[in-house]
Amino acid sequence: MRSTTASRRWRTIGLAFAFLALVSCGGGGGGSSTPPTPASKVFFTDGGNGAIASFSDATPTTNFSIDRVVMGLHTGLPTSGILAIPSITLDAANNRLYVATQGNTFVYNNISTANGDVAPSVTMSALINTGGPGVRGVSFCYNDLDRTHGVLYSVDFFGEVHVFNNPLTATGKVDRIISPDLGTAVVQISFGLAIDVARDMLYEGVALGSGSTIIVFNNASTIGTAIPATFPPPPTTVTPVAPDRTLSFAQAVVSFYLDTTNDRLYTSHADGVVRVFDNARTLPTGAPTPDRTIDLGGGTPIDAYIFVDTSRNKLYAVASNTGNQVGVFGYIANASTANGLGTGNFFSFSPVPNIALTAVAVAP
Repeated sequence: MRSTTASRRWRTIGLAFAFLALVSCGGGGGGSSTPPTPASKVFFTDGGNGAIASFSDATPTTNFSIDRVVMGLHTGLPTSGILAIPSITLDAANNRLYVATQGNTFVYNNISTANGDVAPSVTMSALINTGGPGVRGVSFCYNDLDRTHGVLYSVDFFGEVHVFNNPLTATGKVDRIISPDLGTAVVQISFGLAIDVARDMLYEGVALGSGSTIIVFNNASTIGTAIPATFPPPPTTVTPVAPDRTLSFAQAVVSFYLDTTNDRLYTSHADGVVRVFDNARTLPTGAPTPDRTIDLGGGTPIDAYIFVDTSRNKLYAVASNTGNQVGVFGYIANASTANGLGTGNFFSFSPVPNIALTAVAVAP
């Protein structure tokens, strides 16, 4: 990644998570004349320190401070590194954040003003029985929300998708399972999930052997195996579903973002380049040719986790280098047209132990 200067040096945000934790847990100071901090717009996670950081200026151009940090024992957030908090899903209209932590999905209401050691409003966990060794827990790795109908889709690390029709009330009830039929191929790990509600499509990222693949399903709202509404869950025979399209990438995909407004697919790769594909719904099976590329690393490999805010036309990214204990947040201007070395602003954190940034989301 590069800032707008050619120096390749990051601007420092200036506050480390270790200090933020102390600040965010303090009590109120009655009688202060300081105006309230504006509601947060940008949210990102640090799985190394079990934190959700947020701030209000979605397009900073100079050094800035993080406004809020949700962090502490009561949050439930784990602190085991890159895979501790694989993904977040922002429901901006309802001011709600869904945070996947493998064993659970934690839901935080009023996320734009949440600060300190805040307990989740809803804790999701679920058990299923697919006729194997018996009842097993659902692993929440990458989530996406059908915001029109309030349905949560979640994929585990091995590619099985679990659908929750009522995630806020029936928090443990899996209503459907979508198990991809990939023939003899074996999913090594999944790396993302996206729902296109208007076109009724499901995009799922899976690594098969040495390559990265995004598989696409039509009729996302109905496919899969329905699960009976009983507990404990009885054995259910799950019928695998073959994807309608399979997109293959020679360069390893770290994350992807589906811009459903413009039907555009962004894939972030380990070489530090984001590849952009227009007309995502018509991409045929095979290795697609990108319409544009955006170089985040300036020629340097970097694992960037991305989010596209169509209201501001910005491509956001977070990344971390745990060896040097440096985290990075930044954005590229003109996401819909940027090509080559994108113009943007990027910021680094003061070195702190165990930083592991893996997810970012921005409210309109």
